[in-house]
Amino acid sequence: MKKLITLVLSALVFVPLALAQDEPARRTSRRLLTDDDDGKVEVWRRGDALPAAVSAATIRQPLFQLVFVGEGWQTSAKDAMIDQLSRLPMPAGVSPAAITGSRDLAVPAGSINDLRIQSVLNRALSDGMLSSRDSNVIHIVFLAPGFVSTLGDSKPGADYDSYHSHVHVHDMNLRYVVVPWNDDAALLREAAARSTLRAVLNPDNE
Repeated sequence: MKKLITLVLSALVFVPLALAQDEPARRTSRRLLTDDDDGKVEVWRRGDALPAAVSAATIRQPLFQLVFVGEGWQTSAKDAMIDQLSRLPMPAGVSPAAITGSRDLAVPAGSINDLRIQSVLNRALSDGMLSSRDSNVIHIVFLAPGFVSTLGDSKPGADYDSYHSHVHVHDMNLRYVVVPWNDDAALLREAAARSTLRAVLNPDNE
C-alpha cells in the first residue's frame, strides 16, 4: 500500500491539469450536494466547468494546510502534492497560495463521512496537531486508499470526485477540502486542484 501511494502521488506533478480529449462536455460551474446534517456543499466532478470569478467572499491571500489521513503516506508523495498546490494558478486579484505545512493524522480506515472529517480536524486543532487557525487557511484533506468517503447519500466517483465545505468550531471558521483516494492519478490531481480553487473563490458556499 505504501508503495502504491508513493508511486501514484509522485507522478501527479507531471500529469497535465487539462482534461483528456475524450472527456464529456463540461457541465455546470457549480454543483451542490446535501451533506450529513442537511447543509449544502459544493462538490467537483470530472467535466465540471471552471468556477466563477472572484467575489467579496473570496480569500485574497490563501494559505494551504495539507492533511494526509490514514496510513502509508511517504515523504516523496506528500512533497509532490505540496509542490502541485503551491503552483496552483490563481485568478487576478488573488495572491499565490502559501503552504503552511502538512500533517499526517492517524485515523482508522473504513467509512468516513463529512461529519467524521470535521471531528478529525477539530480534534487535531484542539490537540495542537494542526496549529493554523487563520481564517485564510484551507485544510486540504487527502484520504488514503483504505477509506470509503461519503457525503450524505452521495458517493465519490458517482456523485463527486472532491468537495469543499466549512464549519464553525470554537473561535474559528474551519474551511476544508476533501479529496477521496482515486487510482486515476490525473483525476486525483485534478480533483485536489479544482476543489481547492473553489474553496478559495467561495470558501463558505455562499
